[in-house]
Amino acid sequence: MVRMLKFLVGLIVIAVVTIVLAETALRVLFDKYDPDQDLIFITQAGGFRLGDAGTESRHWKNTGDFDVPVLINDAGFRDARKLTDSSPGDWFVVGDSYGFGFGVPVETRFSNRLEKITGIPFYNISIPNDLDGYLALVQHARRNGAEIQRLIISVCMENDVYLYDDAPVPAEVEVRVPESAVLWNVHYVKHYLADNSALYKATTEIVHHLPLLRTWAVELGFIRENLDGIPANEFSYPVVESSADRAEDLASIPGLEQVLFVIVPSRGLWVDGFREEHERIHIGFVETLRKRGFEVVDLRSDFEANGDPLSYHFENDGHWNEAGHALAAQVIAGRLAEL
Repeated sequence: MVRMLKFLVGLIVIAVVTIVLAETALRVLFDKYDPDQDLIFITQAGGFRLGDAGTESRHWKNTGDFDVPVLINDAGFRDARKLTDSSPGDWFVVGDSYGFGFGVPVETRFSNRLEKITGIPFYNISIPNDLDGYLALVQHARRNGAEIQRLIISVCMENDVYLYDDAPVPAEVEVRVPESAVLWNVHYVKHYLADNSALYKATTEIVHHLPLLRTWAVELGFIRENLDGIPANEFSYPVVESSADRAEDLASIPGLEQVLFVIVPSRGLWVDGFREEHERIHIGFVETLRKRGFEVVDLRSDFEANGDPLSYHFENDGHWNEAGHALAAQVIAGRLAEL
């Protein structure tokens, strides 16, 4: 019995030492696995999120869809310029992860492409939040010296439109889960390990690239297929009106002279099981904004023109790829030329 106990203790010690060595080696040799290099967002006192000010991180997905550097300026935005350098004639872009440019190099996201097309400076103050958060971002940018008179508001139809008076702020998967979270929940365990373990991140990459292991992981519920993550939004007039009210509050900030809403279509429009409800919400929200007198660029028809709108998104991630940002920039530039 004593010998068996010693044997088990020895195995445990060897396993722990092996894990520690593997963890250390991965962090040192492969910085993409190092959790300390991850892109994170920090909740501010006002309840809105900003990037980790003054940092350079790595935005990487274990499926291989993207691996890009992300520079966050001193104000907490993904923009290399100082807000104090802006002038009243410049455009600002506020929105969530689509405006932020999840997964794409900064020079290829639609705001940067718009600057090249128009020759006008475009400052990007997009951070994953909701419509209330976008208002806070504009106010934060102004407090840090931004001259904001011309504003593009990017609205994501998957998670920006909901009943604001009753619902909590939608969470973004890239936001780190607090250590105090309930760790027995699989969702929290995955996030905790992804935030703290290089070995876990390397292991998930291997699983995603080996078809048999990936199939098992999906069947066991450890991996959720990309399109299964689309919110099952239900249409209601209060949802549309509540969201439109918040959008109007944002567009009515004193000092704004030009405002353009850009509608990021939900992938639910193009996936069975989601289409009907997402279409009703999409049409209702866009029509409501237009009835209230706002300029709106609805990208839906442009994304559907090639017959494969999902081709503008990453294969294993819901965000736009470089082709999606390029198309959005082209369409928006055309509308701006008409204003």
